[in-house]
Amino acid sequence: MFKAIGLPVLQVCLLWAWLGLAPQAKAEDLLYTFRPGDSLWKVCEQYARDPHACWQELAQRNGIASPRAIPAGARLRIPSEWLKQQPQPARVTRARGELLVYRKAGGEPEFAGEDTLIELGDALETGHDGFARVTFADDSWLEFRPDSLVVFDRYSRFRESGMVDSSLRLERGRIRTWVRPRRGESQRFIINTPSAAAAVRGTEFDLSVDATDTLRNEVQSGQVEVQAQGVARTVPAGYASLARPGEPPLEPVRQLPAPALTGEPLPGSLAIQWPPVADARAYRLELYQLPEQVMVGQYRVEQTAWQAQLEQGEYQVLARAEDSNGLRGEEAVLAVTVQAAPPAPEPSERDWRGLILFLGGAALLLSL
Repeated sequence: MFKAIGLPVLQVCLLWAWLGLAPQAKAEDLLYTFRPGDSLWKVCEQYARDPHACWQELAQRNGIASPRAIPAGARLRIPSEWLKQQPQPARVTRARGELLVYRKAGGEPEFAGEDTLIELGDALETGHDGFARVTFADDSWLEFRPDSLVVFDRYSRFRESGMVDSSLRLERGRIRTWVRPRRGESQRFIINTPSAAAAVRGTEFDLSVDATDTLRNEVQSGQVEVQAQGVARTVPAGYASLARPGEPPLEPVRQLPAPALTGEPLPGSLAIQWPPVADARAYRLELYQLPEQVMVGQYRVEQTAWQAQLEQGEYQVLARAEDSNGLRGEEAVLAVTVQAAPPAPEPSERDWRGLILFLGGAALLLSL
């Protein structure tokens, strides 16, 4: 019987129940934000397969008393089954190590790899050595670190209209997300976690959920709005925030500065070091193999140096200081080339003679 990564079969069944991936589950309605100049008919004509039926029923389904006076900013729920175009699947474009996909329709989990399609309602899990990049139809992407689990609740991209509507659930682990900026388009990209939600518009950021369900968010570009317990915090580039279960998010704090890396690639290994970063309690390192830029390892160190044995090739090290709340700082990137380790020397005739004398002496002692 197939087993999930580190989980017995009974736990796999419980996992499906916990994620809500029952076969009868229905995709959520898409949200459309009314803009100046819009009308109910224009929206139905642009998105619905049957504009007349949409126009007659959409206002009632959304509780709109005056269909001809819908204000800009109002949000309409459009049933996904009414739409001309259905959500396009995402695709695994980079993969390494153990990956499993849990299909919305149920059945046993499947091993995933490059070119695996992720449909609406599926979930993707990485093992202890797993890494994956999932790319959406608009080229936005989501990178999974090891031991992460994400449910793809909803995602859509409509090329003619530019409407984007995406919602994911990060149940545990760490992800990096890059969302393509869309100007003048209706866009909604939300990542939910057990303790808070992060709303995104055109940005690159890291999001993690630990064993206590605490959310941590570090923003590299753009901005993210973190919401919990009725409180919203806007986290701009270069800042970070966290949200503990049952508490509002903390005020964003400036990320620690990037470590100043210096490296010494040696035959078959790499050694790097850096001066201490003020207020850092530890340092986080990620190692990527080039040119594919696939993660091959991640490390947490408390000293200001790190060394690893590596095969010949091109690598990239990404390093960040970590503060007392576990929030990671700005990134330092170092590209290095590791040469092959020299071959072990062949034993000389003198070495062979010494070995023969040793073995002969040992045999003589055993015979006494």
